[in-house]
Amino acid sequence: SAASDVYKRQTGIFDVVLEQDQPGDVTLMVFDASGKLVHEQFMEGGTTKRSRFEAPAPGVYVIKAIGPDWEKTRKIIAK
Repeated sequence: SAASDVYKRQTGIFDVVLEQDQPGDVTLMVFDASGKLVHEQFMEGGTTKRSRFEAPAPGVYVIKAIGPDWEKTRKIIAK
């Protein structure tokens, strides 16, 4: 299993922190409200993963993290 947090750094810039029970690779994807993929990152090994991304425009975004045996989805709003 995994826990995730999203922190707003400044306007349109977000940090994602993922904590896993066991080390493993994670794919992080960010989609805009229309379902278009706007950011993707593959993160290898370890139990803690960190990523920063910039929302291309104000709006609602869906962050999806996929690990070896889990999946987490969160919705954020960029202003």
